[in-house]
Amino acid sequence: MTNTLSTICCFMFLTPFLACSQQNTNGIKSINIIDEIDHLENFGDEPTYQLRVNTGYSFTVLINGIPIGNKYVNYLSHYLTEINSCIPNKGEQKIEIQIYPRYVDELTQNESLEHDIGFKLTIEQTAWKDGGMEEPKIIYSYSLPEGDYAGQKSFIHAAIFTAAVPYELIDWRMGRTFDEQDTATLKIKVLQAYEKLISDFENQQGEDYVNALGKGLFNLYQSSYFDKEEALNHINHRISFINKKKRKLAEIANYKLEILGDGKLLSLKRIDGYNRREGVIRRHYKKGPKEMVQVDDILFYAPQSSKSDDLQVIWHRNLVKGANP
Repeated sequence: MTNTLSTICCFMFLTPFLACSQQNTNGIKSINIIDEIDHLENFGDEPTYQLRVNTGYSFTVLINGIPIGNKYVNYLSHYLTEINSCIPNKGEQKIEIQIYPRYVDELTQNESLEHDIGFKLTIEQTAWKDGGMEEPKIIYSYSLPEGDYAGQKSFIHAAIFTAAVPYELIDWRMGRTFDEQDTATLKIKVLQAYEKLISDFENQQGEDYVNALGKGLFNLYQSSYFDKEEALNHINHRISFINKKKRKLAEIANYKLEILGDGKLLSLKRIDGYNRREGVIRRHYKKGPKEMVQVDDILFYAPQSSKSDDLQVIWHRNLVKGANP
């Protein structure tokens, strides 16, 4: 069964993809995604987990180290997104809630938290049934405790919740641990990996681009309960889109290296307000009079079994939003 992945602030657009295999290039280890989707499974019970946040504050919410919920704008007090792709298997899951000062306009963020701004988060379990979603069941909730937070620059809360997903994803938590002391070297390596992906996209190498996203795409398809035909349609569509004509992507800018997930994940993330904590692979285009941006947000890991230090894409999300606040 196919889930519709969406958020309130922007919608996750699962753009599709075909494939040929590719070996190591510029630090990225690719897989043949066509072979990988043979392992997709469907189940009688296919629960969907949603993250819902109500607040005026800025925030990032990480599930098992993946920053799945981000808000850094002066609007959008209600936020909703699916989180299945952050849940590798059933059982206990880690959540980290990072609360930051709110934006008072498009460019200005307060220096500290306040005494009268609330924060309410829930994780809900639902499922597709008869063409609609079942009534959600809350499995975890958190509210910022009452208090005067004036002068405090952030508030961080970590907890555990339990999910009962039927699938097993390729688990980034089993990957190698990157050394924080190697930040300078890792930043160069990750930047080269992104530059390779951008080069493949801009030079109409759709098969190479999609295969480089291989494990990330598999995890996305499996956690969304795609069957092989649905996944193949997505694959073919994405490759066709990339190969059809040359398209220029945005320059990699305003970013920093993030080491996430207890040192298991690497990513380059934007640091400018409206785009904060988003990916750096970005395509600008017009939709009528409105300028839009499509973002390929990815995370890398290095499996324990690998004999080299090549990075592999383990998580992928495609976001579409207005290019400007």
